[in-house]
Amino acid sequence: MHGPLDETPAGTGELARERTYTLVELTGAHRGRRHRVGDEALLGRANDADVPLSGRDVSRNHARIRRMVEGGFRIEDLKSRHGTRVNGVPVTDAPLNPGDRVTVGNHTLLLFTQQDPAEEQLFQAQKMEALGRLAGGIAHDFNNLLGAALNNLAALKRMGPDTALGTPDVQETLADTRSALERVADLTRHLVGFAQLGKLHERSVSLAKLVDEVSRLVTRSAQPAPNLVRELQPDLHVRGDASQLLQVLLNICINARDAVASNRGRIVVRARRAKPADLKVLPAAPAVDMVLLEVEDNGVGMDPAIQARAFEPFFSTKGPGRGSGLGLATVYGIVTNHGGHVSVESASGVGTTVRVLLPAAAASGAVARSTEVPPPETGSARILVVDDEDLYRTSAARYLRHLGYVVTEARGGVEALAQVEDETPDLVLLDMLMPDMDGQATYAALREKCPDLLVILATGFADEEGTEALLRAGAVGCLTKPYDAVQLCHEIEQALSVLK
Repeated sequence: MHGPLDETPAGTGELARERTYTLVELTGAHRGRRHRVGDEALLGRANDADVPLSGRDVSRNHARIRRMVEGGFRIEDLKSRHGTRVNGVPVTDAPLNPGDRVTVGNHTLLLFTQQDPAEEQLFQAQKMEALGRLAGGIAHDFNNLLGAALNNLAALKRMGPDTALGTPDVQETLADTRSALERVADLTRHLVGFAQLGKLHERSVSLAKLVDEVSRLVTRSAQPAPNLVRELQPDLHVRGDASQLLQVLLNICINARDAVASNRGRIVVRARRAKPADLKVLPAAPAVDMVLLEVEDNGVGMDPAIQARAFEPFFSTKGPGRGSGLGLATVYGIVTNHGGHVSVESASGVGTTVRVLLPAAAASGAVARSTEVPPPETGSARILVVDDEDLYRTSAARYLRHLGYVVTEARGGVEALAQVEDETPDLVLLDMLMPDMDGQATYAALREKCPDLLVILATGFADEEGTEALLRAGAVGCLTKPYDAVQLCHEIEQALSVLK
């Protein structure tokens, strides 16, 4: 329960500015979210928890923080399944001081801190400024890529009506357009990843591709662009969530970019397989091989006092409007959640090196996105495409008709149910995020009418838990927008194979 704010007498006898105590989430679905702590706060998955946490390893009533009459706070573990740790040490009942890091379960990391209302307002302003700067850099890439695609389509339109589709000029123009739109799709996925930041979608992530993407974002968002050098061992892969790892490298490189802005200095991004000497910073020998990622700059650097606070949320030396103070705190949370380690070495006037250790992974065995159109399906399967976005629905339906499928379309759940009433399709391609009747409600109604109906979900920024619930309930597949023709065909062929 949230109690009144502290009131501390000032030296003049007047009340000093009120201070609040908060818990800041450093990992999980709501990284950066803060919870006010009053006289008492319950942490856990329970509906009435003061600090609601969604991790599966978090107990319903996991831990309790309480303010002591004599001053200060204590934290008590409530016989949770996976325990509570303060600064890495397991506790049952222990003092809690501002600056302490609390681990709830195995993966949820929080920081206990204090702040005053003026700092709160400053933080919100800085946060919006940081988001605006990042959005500006990404918008620059979007404009370039979409402009290239539109120009190519205009060129195709001006070609004579007798121009053959297979001519080199047409094929080159189509290939360039596809390449531009695939990069737009990648940017969109990263933006969705930044917004969701939920559970880890672990896979093998190529560091070379990660560095390429960050290099584009960092150099696009600063003028003049920094001198960014890459020194990467070949074929390096790490195990983790690609969007979250991109955010790690992006945050570090943005700090480096800002540090060298005044002297137009140099940023070096290095990656190699970790050596035994690199692993001495770890509390215990890792069970897997590790990869060392370094970002070095020759910028302004940090003195020991600033370096000691580098990972502290809301701490920034960039001045008003130039930094949220969440960059390295977010890096710390993500890297820790990935089973890695991050450290900073810096000297004022010399520069800074940030070192990140991450679990290594083998190269992904996934098939790369193909530019070849798969052979047409010769069957006569009936497919219902349900999506409120006309352009997306029409384009998917058009392509499927070219492959030989019998396709009908519906703009939403009500229209889909009416069509199923007239004729039951073999398969439904169902968008999850629609107005009035969303994907979950539509799925339930469709399966009530046709219990054996095959349904493939299509999701862009829908509720992950809702999507997973439908997959458990019997949905036969899920496509993440923007999906391409190869992915669409693969999912449909897999689903329809049960009918053959």
